[in-house]
Amino acid sequence: MKNIKRSNERGFTLIELSIVLILIGLIIGGVLKGQELVNSTRLKMTVTQWDAVKAAVNTFQDKFDAIPGDYSKSESYIETVANGGAANGDGNGRIVPVAGTVAAFDTALGDNSAGDNEHDGAWQMLFDADVLSSIDTTDGSEHLPGKITGSYFHMYYGTHGGHTGHWLRLQSEKAADTTLTVSPLSPKQVAEIDRKFDDDVFTTGIIQAGKVGGTALCAATTISDEKVCTMVFELF
Repeated sequence: MKNIKRSNERGFTLIELSIVLILIGLIIGGVLKGQELVNSTRLKMTVTQWDAVKAAVNTFQDKFDAIPGDYSKSESYIETVANGGAANGDGNGRIVPVAGTVAAFDTALGDNSAGDNEHDGAWQMLFDADVLSSIDTTDGSEHLPGKITGSYFHMYYGTHGGHTGHWLRLQSEKAADTTLTVSPLSPKQVAEIDRKFDDDVFTTGIIQAGKVGGTALCAATTISDEKVCTMVFELF
């Protein structure tokens, strides 16, 4: 029996296949571009958080004439420890850790003579004073969650790039006084922030970065997506 050719059965033409491949390419390109925009937006929001913390610290200082975390009369004028508030700081003008707890990429100076961690206390005081509401105070390690997934902000007194003062550090650990082992940012991400908002040099200026873990270098000239950088932003 002869095969009967059906006129309504035909395959795709080369032109049709080309159009399909072009559409697939456009869709994939759109997804990748969208992801790139999301990542860039998160980096910009990280800088926005830095600005918000600076504003909150300034408001706190204007209101109490003291530095959050270091305020020696917090239990009298903000909230008592019994009600979930932070313990009084030692009032020496520095947000410092409990004695002996100095973390990687953090040359913190001095110790809190009261024996309390002023890193955590700083966030608790800002929260209790109603000047910064986005702080996580639920797990005993007070911090500001970063906009980059798995990142957390901490503030402290220390030295970076030869400049001593108070800094805001973006790290992957919730606790401020633990040794850093994982980094939240790649050199490419740090470079984008530093290039747009500072001097494009990781070891100078008001935004700096240091290497914690990994194999790639944490430097402006390192084109890598490996997360090896922890970043600090100058507060005051």
